[in-house]
Amino acid sequence: MTRVDQVVGRRIEQERISLLYDDMAFIGGDTIPAGRLPQPRVVPAIAFVLGNDLADGPLDHAQVREAVDYGVAALDVVAGNASGSVFVTGPRRVALRDLDLTQVRMCLQINGIEVSAGSQRCLDDPLDALASLARWSRERGNPLCAGEVVLAGATGPMCPVAPGNVVTARLSGLGAVKAYFG
Repeated sequence: MTRVDQVVGRRIEQERISLLYDDMAFIGGDTIPAGRLPQPRVVPAIAFVLGNDLADGPLDHAQVREAVDYGVAALDVVAGNASGSVFVTGPRRVALRDLDLTQVRMCLQINGIEVSAGSQRCLDDPLDALASLARWSRERGNPLCAGEVVLAGATGPMCPVAPGNVVTARLSGLGAVKAYFG
């Protein structure tokens, strides 16, 4: 049985790091309940799921790439006052050998209308952000572990959403992820 307060991952966003808990995780197609987050904002992101611990070694680009089991399209949903957040992962699992992360482009739609498109990246290559997080976490005695989800920065600007909205993000090479806001 999974505890509600169990850490399942971490988020990196412009040098801000936060923990992700299992009660924050949603699967593509889920409905985010109304009232769960005040004034929610959403942004597409790349999520990495670790296949190996990142506790030892140089924790460089090559090592973190090898440690990632797969990447997946995600939505990062943050409360307008930053008091809470949730994340939504898409269904398509992509091995990194099949993907150039520096070339990922995104398109965000709300109710079928494109509201954002482009390729804004966290620290140029999301794996650089992951390596930075791995080193930071290890220095604090809490290394990244196999099975954790890491949201490696936004691929576009935050956009407000409201109850009744349907949000779809498409990330090239990673597929799409959709969430409903109740």
